[in-house]
Amino acid sequence: AMRCSQTASMQTDSQVCNVAWSPAGDGELITTHGYSTNELALWRSQPGGGLARLHQVKWHKDRVLYLAVSADGQTVVTGAANGVLAFWNVLQPCKPKVSTPGTSSSLAISEASTLSRTIR
Repeated sequence: AMRCSQTASMQTDSQVCNVAWSPAGDGELITTHGYSTNELALWRSQPGGGLARLHQVKWHKDRVLYLAVSADGQTVVTGAANGVLAFWNVLQPCKPKVSTPGTSSSLAISEASTLSRTIR
């Protein structure tokens, strides 16, 4: 019989639609969410278990139902319930446009921004 044990759990306070580990093997993962946040989140696994949220992206207007990561791990495509696809560069640094002291970063990206967006 297979033996397994849970190493960690996180409360995200929203519907989790997708989870994808970084192909770089760096302990980072991306999640997409539906109600109530409709966001993408970038996480890093912590020594001893648990996750630290690195960034949140609240750009989609509807539930983010689909996620695919390119083979090189640099590009992510997300698909929302309203039919919108968005392409994201996840390995390029960027400064958050909105941040609340003491919480994780949130990026506010305008509708008029380019097709390819940067998470960090």
